[in-house]
Amino acid sequence: MEQNNIWQYLLERKYRRVVANVSFLGLNSSFDSNSLVRQLVQFETQARILPLERKKQQLELESNSLNNVISDINSLRTEINYNSIKTGADSLAPKQVSSSDSSKEFVNITTDDSASIQSFNFEVLKLATNTVRKSSSAIKVDLTGASPISDANFKSGLTLSDGTVTINGQTLTYSEDADPTVSDIEDFLTSFSGVTATYNESTGKFDLSGVTSLGSSGDSSNMLEALGLNNAVINAGNVTGLKNLEAVRASTELADLGITGTEIVINGASIAINTSAGGDTLQDLITRINNSSSVKVKAAYDSLSGELILSNTDTGALSITVSSDGDVSALNLNNPSSETLGSNAEFTISTLNGGETLVSNSNTVTGLLEGVTFNLKKATTGPVSVTINEDSSAYKDTVKAIVARTNTLLNRLTSNNNSFGRGLSSRIKSVLTNLAGVNGVDGFTSMIEIGLRSNLNADGKFSGYAINDELFDAAFSSSPDELNKILWGNSDDPDSIYPGMSNGNKGILVQLLDLMNSYVDPNIPTNGIINQVQDSISNQIKTVNSSIQRAEVSIEALEIRMIRQFAQLDTINAKFQQQQAAISGLSAMSSGGGQ
Repeated sequence: MEQNNIWQYLLERKYRRVVANVSFLGLNSSFDSNSLVRQLVQFETQARILPLERKKQQLELESNSLNNVISDINSLRTEINYNSIKTGADSLAPKQVSSSDSSKEFVNITTDDSASIQSFNFEVLKLATNTVRKSSSAIKVDLTGASPISDANFKSGLTLSDGTVTINGQTLTYSEDADPTVSDIEDFLTSFSGVTATYNESTGKFDLSGVTSLGSSGDSSNMLEALGLNNAVINAGNVTGLKNLEAVRASTELADLGITGTEIVINGASIAINTSAGGDTLQDLITRINNSSSVKVKAAYDSLSGELILSNTDTGALSITVSSDGDVSALNLNNPSSETLGSNAEFTISTLNGGETLVSNSNTVTGLLEGVTFNLKKATTGPVSVTINEDSSAYKDTVKAIVARTNTLLNRLTSNNNSFGRGLSSRIKSVLTNLAGVNGVDGFTSMIEIGLRSNLNADGKFSGYAINDELFDAAFSSSPDELNKILWGNSDDPDSIYPGMSNGNKGILVQLLDLMNSYVDPNIPTNGIINQVQDSISNQIKTVNSSIQRAEVSIEALEIRMIRQFAQLDTINAKFQQQQAAISGLSAMSSGGGQ
């Protein structure tokens, strides 16, 4: 707050009421006592309160500045991430995989930190597939040529409609007679020139011969679609409708299929069923199977063929078992032909088993090479060359991020331009640039050797640090263990996987973290320097506020005394003027009598 604004604020806040109450001063004399009181109050305020307000503002600015420094220090502590890095929970140089299958068309290879640096060839010979168990024959109701078409389960649940039908370019109109049967459809289709149509009672499908084309865009009957002929392939004039008209609908109740019991057991897991009239439908059973994680199969119903299909969620040659405490034979799942076993994946790794074929019941292969996972996607056309190395760029990015956070803190301290900031800046620079190791014993002795460089601004002044890519890469390539030691070594920490310097020093980034902790962590004895400074500032602000309050009370009391004193003077002056007026009157009378 500027000086004039402070004065205006104080004047309005404390003395508006007092000045209003003394506006009568000076009425009985030409002396402006009101103005004098105001000037005296202003002088006292400027002399006693204004310096205190300035000091308070300065202390608050220092406190806010320290809060910003604390924020920057905590960001740097988080970036260093020592607790995760010291145990290897966060990898400094994660493994990276390169292969001739750069697009990962055949196999996706991933690693964790336990993987070794290595090279090998890999081939995918065959992918693992799922075991499938399905109904060996349709789940159906018997349908003959004499059956009413209302008993037929047409494709997509359609109801057969009247209208035009086109076969071999000839268009005829289908119109249902009273009580139409399946044979009526057979007769209608045979009425096309050169076409023979037969309803096959063993398959529940229509077989046609003498066919060259089916359908026209102008057809108004849905017969070809209802019989599944519109999706069927014509082979040498012969075509069979895809739809088994005997297949039951998914909405059919289990009781109507003759199924009994209270449970069906798949892969040893029980699925409760209600086989009483009005109970579960075939679709209810499918839904319960799919909602059970313990069954480890997925169920589907092929409405064209009338087959219930169970597929293992796990790949490989793993059988699917089905049993019940009742009769579920209508599902046709336990015939020898019901199950098609899945196959195991087959592949080779040139450095394992002499390069001979290996198998897995899953397309996700683990445990063969430590820390390496193979996700098989497609059979290869030849060997895929694979190399696993450490990713030095990730390590460098970690160090660069720490340096960038350090620069942010240093810039903050420089902008604060006070002794506290200069002191902390000096300590940070000392940690980063001083010798940490012992020459001839440790591989590196300072961060300068591994690429730390100072940046200068246009005026040639220090503006922060940077990491030289070439020097860091060379240090990592020549001796990664020594690089870890000079940055992260800490023999004092039993949880650390990185040993300290041979002279007992901690790694440079560990030292930097210790320095930051000493300024902000109050949980460590003798630490929390900034908190101590903040406490001191808070106490000073309280002291200043108390001084301001006392000064305000004192000035207000002074003003009241002056008002009373000038009021008394005004009264005395009024009496004096009255006496003077009386004397003047007597004098005038005396002068008149003498004439």
